[in-house]
Amino acid sequence: MDFEEISFGTVKASLATKVEFCGAWLLVLGCFAVPVLGTAATNIFLLSALGIWLLRGQFKVLPLLARQYPLVLLCLGLFVWFGLSALWSSSFTGNILYLSKYREFFMIPAFMWVLTQKEYRTLALKALFLGMLLTLVISFLQHFHVATFHGRQHSVGNHIFNGVLIGFFSYWCLDLANKHRSYAWLFVLLFMACGFCLFEIRSGRTGYVLFSLLTGLFLFQHFGWKVLTVGLIIIGGIFYSVLEPSQILDRVDNLSLLKESVTLQSLVALDIRLEFYVNTLKIIVEHWLLGVGLGDFDLAYQSIWDRGHQYRFTNNPHNEYLMIWSQSGLVGIALFIAFHGAFFNMARGLSKDDAPVAMATLVTIIVSCSFNSSFLDMNDGALLLILSALFLAPGVKLIHPR
Repeated sequence: MDFEEISFGTVKASLATKVEFCGAWLLVLGCFAVPVLGTAATNIFLLSALGIWLLRGQFKVLPLLARQYPLVLLCLGLFVWFGLSALWSSSFTGNILYLSKYREFFMIPAFMWVLTQKEYRTLALKALFLGMLLTLVISFLQHFHVATFHGRQHSVGNHIFNGVLIGFFSYWCLDLANKHRSYAWLFVLLFMACGFCLFEIRSGRTGYVLFSLLTGLFLFQHFGWKVLTVGLIIIGGIFYSVLEPSQILDRVDNLSLLKESVTLQSLVALDIRLEFYVNTLKIIVEHWLLGVGLGDFDLAYQSIWDRGHQYRFTNNPHNEYLMIWSQSGLVGIALFIAFHGAFFNMARGLSKDDAPVAMATLVTIIVSCSFNSSFLDMNDGALLLILSALFLAPGVKLIHPR
C-alpha cells in the first residue's frame, strides 16, 4: 500500500513537472512570436502558457507576490479596477469582455513568476532576441526588394509597432555590446542597422523618439553627461539629415500659425493625434472622477465629435494615459502612474547588469503609451508584457512552492 502511494505520488509529481515544462516552452515560443509571427501565433502561445499556469494552480502565489512587490499589487489592482469600471458603462455585460484587452496587467505577474527560473528566462531571452533580429532582417530584405514576405503586416508593415520594437532592440544591442566586449563590434553593427531601419525604412515618429531617448539613456548610464551631450548633438544631426527640408519648413510654418491663434485646425496641422487629445480631454473634464466606464470611450468620443463634427472619428485617443483616465477615472490613472513608480523602484533595485535594460523597458513603456494606446493594442501590449516580465524577473526573490 505504501509502495503504491509512493508510486502514485512520483507519477503525479512527474506529470506536474512535464506540464510546467510545457507551459514554460509555450511562453518561450510566445517570446519569439511577439516580434515576428503575428497576432494569431502570439495569442495561441501566450494564452496557452497562461492557461497552463492557471490550471496548475500557480495563481495561488499571487497574494504572496503582491505582499512582497508593489508592482505586482498595482498590476492586479489595475486589472480589477478596469473590470469594476465596466459597472458604470452603458452595458456591463457587453463591456466586461473589453477587460481582455488589458490582460497584460494580469499576465505580467504570472510570467514574471515563470521567468524567475533561470533556465526558462535564458531561453526566453534568446527567443526574443532571435525574433527581433529576424524582424530587422525581414525589414531590410523587403526594403531592398530581395524578398517579399506576405502577411507580415503585424511586425514589418505596422510602422508604429515596428518602431517601438526596433527602438528597444537598438538599445538592447548596445547593452549586449557593453556586456560582451569580444562581440561588441557585431552588436554595434546591429545597433547601426536598427538606426537605418528606423530613419530610412520605417520613418515612424514614435521610433525616432524612442531610439533617441534610449540611445541617450545608454550614454548617460555608462558614460555620463558629457558623452550624452555629444551623442544628442549627433542624433540631432541625423534627424536634420533624414527629414526633408520641406517637412521641416512645413512644421515651422505650422508653429508660426500657433502664435497667431491656437485652434483645433492649427493643432491638427502639427499632428492628427492632437485633435484626439483635445477631444479626449473634454471627455475627462466631464467625467474626471470615475470616467465613462470601460468600453464606452467610442460612445463618449462620438458625442464630442458630433458637437463640433471635427476631422476624424477614433475609437481610442492614441495615448494610453488619456485612454485610461477617460474610461476608468482618477483612480485608474492614479494606479497607472503608481505602476510606473513601482516599476522604477523595482528596476533600480536590480543588479548593475540587469537594472539598465529594465530602466530602458520603463522608458519604452512611457514613450509607447504617450503616443499610442499601447496596452489596449494587442501587438504593442504583448511586447510591453514580455519586456516587463523578462527584465524584471531577476528582481523576484521568492521560494517556489512545492
